[in-house]
This record gives sequence, C-alpha cells and structure tokens, in this order.
Amino acid sequence: MPNSKQDKPLATRLKDFFRGCKQSGFPHPSSYEFQLQPEVVDELSSPQPVQTRLRTLRELSTQVREQRLQQHSVEMLWYKVEDMLEPDQDKETRHTALEFLTQRVLGQYDSLDMMRPVLFYFIKCHKVSEDFEKKVALLIALTDNAKDIVHIEEQIGPLLLELLATRMEGEVMGDLLSCVSNMFKFNSAYLGQSVVARLILLLSELSRLSSDSSGDREILLCLEIFKCVIMYSFVPKDAVVPYISLLCRVVNLANIAAESWDTMRRLMGTHLGPSALYQLCNIVRSPKNKSDSALIRGAVLFLGQSVWGAQSIASLKYSPMIVLPVFCTALENSHQLIIIEVVMQIERWGPYV
Repeated sequence: MPNSKQDKPLATRLKDFFRGCKQSGFPHPSSYEFQLQPEVVDELSSPQPVQTRLRTLRELSTQVREQRLQQHSVEMLWYKVEDMLEPDQDKETRHTALEFLTQRVLGQYDSLDMMRPVLFYFIKCHKVSEDFEKKVALLIALTDNAKDIVHIEEQIGPLLLELLATRMEGEVMGDLLSCVSNMFKFNSAYLGQSVVARLILLLSELSRLSSDSSGDREILLCLEIFKCVIMYSFVPKDAVVPYISLLCRVVNLANIAAESWDTMRRLMGTHLGPSALYQLCNIVRSPKNKSDSALIRGAVLFLGQSVWGAQSIASLKYSPMIVLPVFCTALENSHQLIIIEVVMQIERWGPYV
C-alpha cells in the first residue's frame, strides 16, 4: 500500500510541517521579549529629575543584561540617556549612564547592528578624563574585546593608539593591552603599517616606564602583543629599533627574561633576523647608548644567544667572529653588569669552538 505522506508533493509537506509548528511549536517573539512599559520610558525622559532617571537606569540594568529587548528598544534607550553623558553632567550621572550602556551592549549584543558605529563614535569623541575607565569598558563590550569590529574596522586602530597614549595606570591599562593583543589575533588585517609602527613605539615607551615602576603585568602584556605582531602581522622596518630596544631593556628583569628571549627568538627567526642582528650590534656601538647599561647588557646577551649555543637561531648563518668585535666595544663600558655578561657569553661559546 503506497504511503500517502510520500505521495504528497514537497511543497505540500512543507506547508503541513510549518502549519503544525504554528499551532503548537515556535513561540511568538513577543512572548519572551522584555517590553519597556510607557511609564518606565517616561521616567528616562530628560524632563524628569536626574535622581529619578538614575534610579530607573539602575533598576533596568539587570533586565537589559539578562533579557532580550523588544525591537528598536536598543536605539530608543540610547536616545533617552544620550544627554546624561554630556561633559557638563556630574560624575555620578555620567558613570551610571555609561555602566547602563555597557550592560545593555552585553545583553543585547546580537541586536546592536547600526548602533555599533553610533556608540563607537561616542567613545571616540568623549574626552572626559574621569570617564576613561568606563569608556574602555564600553569599548571592550562593544567589540567583544576586539574580536568583533563590524562597521568600525578602519577606525578602531587609531582609537586604540589614542587610548594607549593617555598612559593611564592600573587595571584599565591591562584591559586595554589585552584588547590590543586580541586586535592582532583576530583583526590584524585592519591594522595598517603606520598604525603597527606607532603601536610598537608607544608600547616600547610604556614598557620602559613600567619597568621603572615594577609593572610586570603590563610588560608581559606588551611582550604578548609583540609576539602577536610577529605571528599575525609584521614588524615595519622603521619599528625594528624600538622593538629590539624594549626587549634589550626588559630582559634584565628576572621575571621577564625568559619571555623577552622567547620574543626576540621569534623575531630572529623571521626575514628580519639579519636586520635585528645588525641593530643589536649598532646598539652596543652607538656612543649615545654608553650610559644605558641595561640596554647594552641586553644587546650583548641576545647577540651571544642568537649566534652560538644550544638556543642559537638556525637561520642566522653568521660566524661568531662577526660578534666578537662588538663584544670588545662593549668592554669599553666600565659597568660591572656589561663586563660580566660579555664574559658569560664568551664562556658559553667555548664548547662550540
């Protein structure tokens, strides 16, 4: 006996399937969306007292984070709180509004669409220094920590440069550096050569300041970014010197030495290896570096480990005799650490002669 279901045309079977779903299956969106009541919307309006608006924002924060809002509510909420972010508003008002926006972005991420460039433009133009930490938190939420930059691909690189240039201290700088690291990992194609070069120069300066203040976490994050530059992008020629100079300085820190050498080894293994070796020699020879003992000591260490020894770079086919005259120049510096490092590198070379 023929199967009556199989005898039906495909179009008829599809209609039957969706008719059944309509009767007993898929819920209508309005049944699970969170709808803002008119009185709540009215409490957010600018004619209302500030304290009333702040109270309403705090009450809504959990709901906009955990529940899906009805269509167009994301845009409507932005226009309701936009005036609370003006520079002439008091700190509490601005911070409460920024925290609310961050919660709204996290909870309604899939519904942002064209609100993304609107919020990004606000972050870019908002220059109140007191709001820096809240602004960075909003940027991280908006971009999923730099993993998702749809609609803002060309603008985020220069903004990250601008934010890093503020040299803020504390946890917010660590969050910002982590964001830059993810930018290289997931979206390095949108970072132009000039932006990468300026980032390397800026990170070198930041790490130098951090090394003076024992900021190990910031230095390690900078080294992670430097590794990401090699793995997912490239080191521009005009950024090789600041890149190497940073590594030469931070290799003197006991907790950072291994990571610093690992980063330098990765650079030496690229097409820039010979250029990096040449720049290390120049660092030692340059008269302007004579008083910078940490820089010279780091350069001597990297020269020795790169050219000979168990960890030498296989792609660098250079004789140790090229490096030895540079070591003689280093010995002209009377600093004890430099002399000890030269002696140690010569001793390491002995078994390979």
